[in-house]
Amino acid sequence: MNRRLICVISLLLATLIVYGQEKVTDVSKISISTNPLKLVMGLINLEIEYQIASSLSLVAFAECLVADYAIERSDHPGVVTRIGTNYYPFVSRGSQNEGLYGSVNIGYSYSRDNPDLTGFAIGAEVGYKWVAKEWGFLMPRGLLTWPIGKKILPGFELLCGLLL
Repeated sequence: MNRRLICVISLLLATLIVYGQEKVTDVSKISISTNPLKLVMGLINLEIEYQIASSLSLVAFAECLVADYAIERSDHPGVVTRIGTNYYPFVSRGSQNEGLYGSVNIGYSYSRDNPDLTGFAIGAEVGYKWVAKEWGFLMPRGLLTWPIGKKILPGFELLCGLLL
């Protein structure tokens, strides 16, 4: 298990080193997004994406269960964090990262009420970032998350966000 975790972290760092050499100019490098459906269910969530090169972004995600009227605390972690990279294969050099993308990430979840929900996870996702009016975007995506030592969890989200 520890070898897999070290391998994934090494791959993420190698990706940043290899693709991070190219400069990006005249585009919004930072985007911030949230899933509004999760807000309705009592989950505060935020994702920040920083474009480090054409076709490549560094992504950080955090989620916190603040109200348990829709989701039981024993069924969902209290805090979820994730960091990873998004790769946009069809972006031209020097432009905003948008369109089809793939991603790998590593994360940690913590649950005070259910220790089975606490631990590290490795994930992958495929999505599409649709930029509208050069200031906002919609990003539907499908996810696969593997909490290490447990079964793989599929998911689907729709993020709404702003380009800064």
